[in-house]
Amino acid sequence: MQGVSNKICPFEFMHHASMLADSVRLDAFRQAIFSQIGKDDCVVDIGTGTGILASYAATKTRGKVYGLEYFKATAECARELFKNSSIQNVEIVNKKSYNRPIDARVDTLITETIGTVGPEENIVELCYEFCQRYPEIKTIIPSKLTIYAQPVYSKTIESKYEKLINSFRNASHSDFNYDILTGDIELAYSSLIHACKVDDARFYDSPIELISYDLGKTKRSDFSTLVQIPAENTANALHLYFVADLGNDIRLSSRIGSPYTHWEHSFIHKSNESNKCEISFSSNSRKFSIKWV
Repeated sequence: MQGVSNKICPFEFMHHASMLADSVRLDAFRQAIFSQIGKDDCVVDIGTGTGILASYAATKTRGKVYGLEYFKATAECARELFKNSSIQNVEIVNKKSYNRPIDARVDTLITETIGTVGPEENIVELCYEFCQRYPEIKTIIPSKLTIYAQPVYSKTIESKYEKLINSFRNASHSDFNYDILTGDIELAYSSLIHACKVDDARFYDSPIELISYDLGKTKRSDFSTLVQIPAENTANALHLYFVADLGNDIRLSSRIGSPYTHWEHSFIHKSNESNKCEISFSSNSRKFSIKWV
C-alpha cells in the first residue's frame, strides 16, 4: 500500500473525506443505483472522484461502468483503488464529460455534482450536454433537482452574525470605533450565502420554489427571482436548500430537519433594511448573486 499512496498524492483528500463520511449521501445514492440499474446496463458516472458510486454500479451490472473524472490526481487514485479490488468492469476516464468522452451506448447516467445550494457544479449543463451526445440514456440519477427558499428564525444564525460584528466591535478603543462600519458589514454579510449546521430553526410560511431542473432536459441553470419575507414574522434568515430526486421515491435534501449531510445548511442573513430579496444564479460564473431591495 505504500506504493499506492505515493502514486495518488496529492489529490483533494479533505474534500473527498467529507463526502465519503456522509453516510446519508452514500446510502441514498446506493439505494437509487441498486433499484434502477439493470444487469447488463452500460453506466457512466460523471465526476466519479475516488469511484465510490461507480463501485456501487459495478456490483449491479455485468456491463461496462465508466467513471469520468476531470482531475488527474483523483482519477489516478480511483484507478489504483479499482486495480486493487475484485471489480473488473470499471474503466476510469480522465476527461471532461463534454465532446463524447467514450465510444459506447450508455443506458444510465449517474452524477453527484451537486453544489452547496444545488447548481454550482454545473450539474444542469453537464447532464444536458451529455444527454445530447448520448440520447439513448434511459435513466439519470438524480433525475430532478429543485431549489427552495424558506424564511426561518435561528439563534445559531444570529449568534454567527453577532460573533462577526463583535470581532470588530471589541477591537475598538478610545476614539477609534468600529461601530461606524456596522451598517456596511451587515449589508455585505447579508449579500452572501453562508453554511453551517443549524438545529434550532423556526420555519415561517411555506417553502418557496426558486427553480426546478429536469436533469438531462433543462439546458441552463440560470435564474433570477424575488423572494418576499412577510413583514409580520420575525425571521432573521432565508434558508436555501435543494431536493434531489434520485428515483423510486428516493430523495436527498439539504433542508434543515432532513438527515444532516456534508452540504450543511445554507442561509442568507436577513437585511435589516428590507423584506425583499432578489436571488440570481449565473451558470457562467457558477455563482449566486444576492440583493436586498
